[in-house]
Amino acid sequence: MTHAALRCLAVIVGILCFATPALTDLSAVLANADPGRDERVSRKCAACHTVRQSGEKMVGFNLYGIVGGPVATMGDCKYSTALTSYGGESTAERLIAFLNGFSDNPLVFDATEEAEEEYEFGVLFNAPGVETTYYICSACHSELLVAQQGLTRDGWTELLEWMVDEQGMSDIEEPEYSEILDYLSTHYGEDRTNFPNPQHN
Repeated sequence: MTHAALRCLAVIVGILCFATPALTDLSAVLANADPGRDERVSRKCAACHTVRQSGEKMVGFNLYGIVGGPVATMGDCKYSTALTSYGGESTAERLIAFLNGFSDNPLVFDATEEAEEEYEFGVLFNAPGVETTYYICSACHSELLVAQQGLTRDGWTELLEWMVDEQGMSDIEEPEYSEILDYLSTHYGEDRTNFPNPQHN
């Protein structure tokens, strides 16, 4: 399994584990799933996948319509032997609530009370743009690596362009691109005032 595939698996497991402390009753996990939180976490997935109905394949396949569809058949992607041999359908039990919303026929889950969330963005400074920055950047990097850079706005722009041009990262679409650039240049400029001890509140 590739490094990227392992990260994707970790994201999905993390979302499921957050929904309930134990995975003993999967229907309870799905009933307690928080599509809003899952959307934020799925920004890690957006580095390689799109959920737009007619979106083109990126590094990974398009996730639109994946819930309820057959495993390892989306688009013209080359799937791992492990995934193709897994077979069957991508049922809700195998996936997450957020992806379910990106379908012509989304499944219906029971609504439940939202769980209270703890600060989840590691060492990143708590300010507008932290969620988008955390979820997109931590798809490939630790938030510590992001926070320690200390660049000017032009430097962050150049770094993001280099990652797309030279490292194979998918383009970050607007408005997320500007949101990340604003956040990084404001809170992780050359003075690095928010590293290594950020104020989360």
